[in-house]
Amino acid sequence: MKKLAVISLIIFIFSFLPCVSRTAFCDEIPTSYARITSDDCPFFADPSLKIIKFYIPKNYYVKIVSVGTESSRVIYMDGNTACPLSEGYVKNVYLSFEELKGITIYPEITVYTTCDEVIFTDTDLEKPKAVLIAGTSAIFYGTLNIEGVEYLYVYAKGYVGYVRRDGFAQFDVPVNYVEPVTPPNDTNDNLQSSPSEGDSDNHTAQGANDIGAQEVIIIAVMIIAALSLIFLILRPERTNQKTRIFERDD
Repeated sequence: MKKLAVISLIIFIFSFLPCVSRTAFCDEIPTSYARITSDDCPFFADPSLKIIKFYIPKNYYVKIVSVGTESSRVIYMDGNTACPLSEGYVKNVYLSFEELKGITIYPEITVYTTCDEVIFTDTDLEKPKAVLIAGTSAIFYGTLNIEGVEYLYVYAKGYVGYVRRDGFAQFDVPVNYVEPVTPPNDTNDNLQSSPSEGDSDNHTAQGANDIGAQEVIIIAVMIIAALSLIFLILRPERTNQKTRIFERDD
């Protein structure tokens, strides 16, 4: 009977381990934004970083879903209620993990067609979805060169897809101003207090290590508690057995 109780106790305790693991993993997911630091930042559709959906303009932001070793899973245009968000992947080398430095998170650009154009939902240009007549408005996401022709990735007529840039009136992507950081007078203090990109990556990795250490501690405490309970349950039985042996010797 006691053995059955011990087995049930072990199963009950270890059933909590997956929950602990899931909790620790959720804590690793940041909810901040990251700034695009390159003029040509590819926004990938897949985690293997092989399919480029479009290129994001410099100094605008993406919302971080999770951070990997090479890339981060991000959301783009999530704050714009006028168009759908776009979820994908961006290489970490193109991201600056920092607090928002301006009000403008995404490019707020509406473009207008000057002639009839077709919007495609694939980069092979084999899936036309709608015809945009001259004067149709579209919300700008980014750009992509397809077979030597520049296309805009836009939202128009209920679809998100590719339309030739030449089919739109001339426009410029506004430069999203980032406030420069004034360096301190003491160079040594600057080196000690201003983290580099490598330090930022180390900080992210250190945070993940701290979470992993917390998970190990929780698991270790649960195992010790289980072993202690098992010992307390089995100890009286072994004591009674020794008592009966002594009685027989007498």
